[in-house]
Amino acid sequence: VFDDVDELLMGHLAQHAGIALRNADVYRETILASDRANALLHTIQSLAQDLGVQSVVLTITMHASELVQADRCTVFLVDQVNEQLFSISTDSTKEIRIPKTVGIAGECATTGLTIEIADAYESPLFNQDFDKSTGYKTKSILAVPIKDDVAGAALGVIQMINKIEFDGEIGVFNADDVQVLETFARFIGPKVTKASLLTGEKRAEKTETEASAAFHGFARDSEDSAGKNRPRKSLAPESVTAIMEGAEDGEEDE
Repeated sequence: VFDDVDELLMGHLAQHAGIALRNADVYRETILASDRANALLHTIQSLAQDLGVQSVVLTITMHASELVQADRCTVFLVDQVNEQLFSISTDSTKEIRIPKTVGIAGECATTGLTIEIADAYESPLFNQDFDKSTGYKTKSILAVPIKDDVAGAALGVIQMINKIEFDGEIGVFNADDVQVLETFARFIGPKVTKASLLTGEKRAEKTETEASAAFHGFARDSEDSAGKNRPRKSLAPESVTAIMEGAEDGEEDE
């Protein structure tokens, strides 16, 4: 049987085990805070420049997952004209487009609400085709809208996939993750707005330049054509008027 000495030893062991667990929790929180601070710092440094939409999407995608320890991150922006969501692949930098109302990202962009899912396969919004085609296993998802700080409309969506716990296992996103990512989304909202405006201005300038070039080219061709067919003596204004009046009189006689 166990005696008092055994009980005393187990008491000391339990006390030390509790201290070790507490230290592990503190260490984990310190690592998480450090990762989040570094990710935020890198994002701020990258977004300090006047970047285009694609560069902004790639920058957010590369750093945002470190804020909440997600395995994967996708940033979708809203294309209001075509009613679509588009993103940039970090592997090929190719543009990916989906209908605005499809899936979890579409629901987040349409409603403007944060969506937190513990098990993706239990959600009717989740499309399993991607997992089936790639062999990837999606479990937890966190989707947060990026909003215009003036109008409040959704400019895009940050979608996190599979929370990575401290031991490497796949977990679920918690309230702290939601708060951090929503704060981050509010921070980058003006950056996304500015990038969209810059892209729009560049497109407008390009269209205006092309239109101006086409107009001047057309005017130059018209002048050249007129120069070739122009008579040696030009008609005076009163002669033109007389010809027009004569043509009208001829039509009336008929």
